[in-house]
Amino acid sequence: MKLSELIKMRGFDCSNKVKLVRHQDSRYDVPMLYRNGFFEIYQSLQSKNVFGNCDYILSFIGDEGTKATYIGAYKKCSAKKLDKSWIPEDYPYINDEKYDANYYFYEFEKIDLLSDLVDRLVIEWGKSTRSWYQWLDEKKEKEIVEILPEGYTRDFPGFDELLLSFSEL
Repeated sequence: MKLSELIKMRGFDCSNKVKLVRHQDSRYDVPMLYRNGFFEIYQSLQSKNVFGNCDYILSFIGDEGTKATYIGAYKKCSAKKLDKSWIPEDYPYINDEKYDANYYFYEFEKIDLLSDLVDRLVIEWGKSTRSWYQWLDEKKEKEIVEILPEGYTRDFPGFDELLLSFSEL
């Protein structure tokens, strides 16, 4: 099944301008930001106007190889030049970047599209993983490769290799 087929079945109008975003960056621990509630700030801060021409984004976190796991859908509400006071003081990377007035800050509203599949829907991003955002395009479809069971954390590595973090417990 293809991603656009699934979202059409859920009643979403695919004629909207939708970007697919695969967050995976060697400079940031994106899974940690997601687990600790900082993902939406991370996603909102951009050095270029990458979301200026879209209405919605579907966000994914990059997985092994070229796979990506769905983490939510967002409606873009506004784009502004950044005021550094909008970044929470406890944001882990506040001092690592030169966030200045040239940065863009996007306000997004999370929408209820595929919310039952958050952290479970896995797509094949394709060979162009360096292109971290792409248009939702029926001619360049993203294949759904897996829907993980509810409550899935990760594959069982065997009893000898089993180490769980507190949050996984």
